Amino acid sequence: MAVRSAELGAFREPDLVVTVIRGSTQQATRSFRSGEVAPPFSIGSQGDWAVSAPGVVPVHVWLWFDGASLYAATGDGSAQLHGTPLDSNWKAVQTQTELRFGFALLRIAHAPIDYSDASLRNGDRRRRAVSKYVAIPLIATLLAVVLVVSRRGTTQLGERDAHDEHVRPVLSASVAALPSQTPASGEQVPVPQSPAPLLIPSADPLIEQSPPPLIVDAPAFPAPVPRARHAYAKNIADMPIPRIGAQADQMSEEWLAHHQRQLNSRSRSRAKVIFLGDSITEAWGFAPAYAENFAKYVPLNLGISSDLTQNVLWRITHGALDGTSPQVVVVMIGVNNLAGGFSADQTAAGVKAIVSEVQTRLPTAHVVLLSVLPARKEAKDPLRQRIIDTNRLLAALARPGRVEVHDLGSLFLEPDGAISASIMADFIHPTALGYERLSRAVAAYLEASTPSGAGAAPGDPPPPAVLGNASGGSG
Repeated sequence: MAVRSAELGAFREPDLVVTVIRGSTQQATRSFRSGEVAPPFSIGSQGDWAVSAPGVVPVHVWLWFDGASLYAATGDGSAQLHGTPLDSNWKAVQTQTELRFGFALLRIAHAPIDYSDASLRNGDRRRRAVSKYVAIPLIATLLAVVLVVSRRGTTQLGERDAHDEHVRPVLSASVAALPSQTPASGEQVPVPQSPAPLLIPSADPLIEQSPPPLIVDAPAFPAPVPRARHAYAKNIADMPIPRIGAQADQMSEEWLAHHQRQLNSRSRSRAKVIFLGDSITEAWGFAPAYAENFAKYVPLNLGISSDLTQNVLWRITHGALDGTSPQVVVVMIGVNNLAGGFSADQTAAGVKAIVSEVQTRLPTAHVVLLSVLPARKEAKDPLRQRIIDTNRLLAALARPGRVEVHDLGSLFLEPDGAISASIMADFIHPTALGYERLSRAVAAYLEASTPSGAGAAPGDPPPPAVLGNASGGSG
């Protein structure tokens, strides 16, 4: 039950509480109370309420409480409310339900006050402190009164009057010592409240997302869902965006450190072939087939786990290709965008921006663009269709003599379209056997794209993958 105090104000039990069950956030809950309107606010790694977890980078969900009911909508990516997909129209949220986006999970339910909360503990301490200062003088006064009454029964009237004249100042002083039940101003003593949630700083207007469509079925809510304001607009696939750190206005230190290590690779100036991509590219550098097929090119592996197209673009614009003069750049990127909610058009636009940036910075290099590899076990998985749609768009990026595009997805598929665990153990990253198939195919393209005998000079050290300079990861 809610704690109430006539002298110190009242704690109101929340009518609805949204709690982060799975995901990383500095603020674990949001509470809503009847009669108190909460304007729409965004949730996600780029939202007003920053919630991050693998696979939720581009997702952008909205909540709005009109004082009586809670509503949810989504502006970017995919989200589900108790199994029902959300769209840009407000949907009423029932209690005892769950809101999922990627690997993040929020629970929406009635909940009692958590007395472990710091603000409640402070209020309870204040009540105990006030009670102590009220109770001690009151007990002393009562004892004095009892003493007076007792003595009145055993003394003469004149003696009692004299005694009263002596006791009255003591009683007056004791009563005066009692604290007033209300401040002199008549206002209630304020109870400490939890600090307000930290809002995400406004972003550069140039990279702010466009307003979602007007809400057509939102009860008594006349305005469209507002635009997201955040430091790094992670829902833009074709602009340079760094990876988000612990907070939405911070860059990931671990990711930046990995980028710096790649900038200091010893093979940068000698690399004849550069591999550019995400975790599939990064893990490729550890496969035996990588060294067997590419060591002669002194390859430079610039894959970083979990990267999206916008992250690769940021790395390129911040020195990833500086100081290099490769003959071929192998690009494979986009599955994280698609798995995270980006459309085929958005993902293809991001890949196109990468190819364009590579050509601008390395005008003499030949680009071998690999289409997005198939992912998820079953051919009927929705992600598969988004990959197929994206690869159709990527095929249009081919330019004779400059850019060649290859779709190698068939190397990883069974006759029924499924993926075997022997080829992709997690149905997204190739196994040693999968990388062997991939490496042999790409090696043939490199042989055709590089002058005969081009590669490592006698006495050159082995490539970074053999030396173990690259770091592994997943996602």
